[in-house]
Amino acid sequence: MGKTHFFLSGKGGIGKSFAAFLLAQYYLSRGKIVQCIDTDPMGTGIVKYDALGTKHIDILCEDPTSPNSMKSLFNTIQSTDKDGEIVIDCSNTSFLTMCRSLKENDYMDEIVTYGKMPFLHSVIVGGAACKETLSSFKALMDNFPNVPVVVWLNDYFGDIRIDGETFEHTRFFKDYVDRIRGIVQFGPSRNEVLKYDVNRMLADRLTFKEATTTSNYFIITKSRLRMGWRKLDTKISQLNI
Repeated sequence: MGKTHFFLSGKGGIGKSFAAFLLAQYYLSRGKIVQCIDTDPMGTGIVKYDALGTKHIDILCEDPTSPNSMKSLFNTIQSTDKDGEIVIDCSNTSFLTMCRSLKENDYMDEIVTYGKMPFLHSVIVGGAACKETLSSFKALMDNFPNVPVVVWLNDYFGDIRIDGETFEHTRFFKDYVDRIRGIVQFGPSRNEVLKYDVNRMLADRLTFKEATTTSNYFIITKSRLRMGWRKLDTKISQLNI
């Protein structure tokens, strides 16, 4: 059975698209069929990366007959190969629309009938935006009680501490631990050069595979990126999804 992965948060600029970008590459590197979908109205999410073959669907469109509609989104889910993986990068501007539609129309149950087990992915960050990302996480957990969730911890903006505790020691974790399928730590590398290499790769709109095989990067740059990807790949593989 394939899976449908919704990356959802009401807060923008927290690394949600990057997390979706990583999961898509994880599956592609294993020879899986992957359908990526980007719902950002401005097309600034994973649709930027040509190698992912992302379909852009602006679900804020109110015309149900338009290719930019929730109906089109779920037609895409339904028509994807039964063993394929679907990675949906939901923009913060479409967060409420997506959540409301999923809940009111029982789409999560419908996805199961397509043979696509649904997963929710929530990104939590450190720093000033921590509270907002925790609020989005809690909203997902409370509104979709039967859907497993993967938590992505991004400490790019600072250490993730809630009342002085790490996420795993907070009530946010303890109250929902039975539904949390796994946690991925994907904050910045302590290697400043590698951080520069990754930022360059993203600016060039390349995947890790493209960046490590292009003739435009120095051999040492590609070596660092391979090392960085191996570490991320190992963390994602531990989710067993």
